[in-house]
Amino acid sequence: MHHVLELLAHTAARWPGAPSYCDEGHAYTWAETRAAVAAIGTALDILPGGVQRRPVALLADRGAAAVHAMLGTLAAGGFYIVLDPAQGESRLRDILSQVAERKKDQVVVGFAAETNQVVDYAEEKLQ
Repeated sequence: MHHVLELLAHTAARWPGAPSYCDEGHAYTWAETRAAVAAIGTALDILPGGVQRRPVALLADRGAAAVHAMLGTLAAGGFYIVLDPAQGESRLRDILSQVAERKKDQVVVGFAAETNQVVDYAEEKLQ
């Protein structure tokens, strides 16, 4: 195995009902983790243009949802930038603007981990 997603698939196949990790709200099995990662990866992958080699801004508190979103982003072929909601809207907009500026024509896609919602950060929203 050479990739974290291969390890996840192997572990979920071998011990689907075993606990993978937990946060304050829930304990997850390996099967639940694999399913959540696949669902998020699919949701990101079917966006127009997909997220292959594109930044995905993850608005997430610490917890299981953030881990699912990170792995789901990798499953879709993107890379993630974790945004902490506690940083405040001004700082988050600044970070997103910097990413959008560096990536030029590539739109920054967002994922709100706590609500499992994909958000497209259009350029006009960043200015």
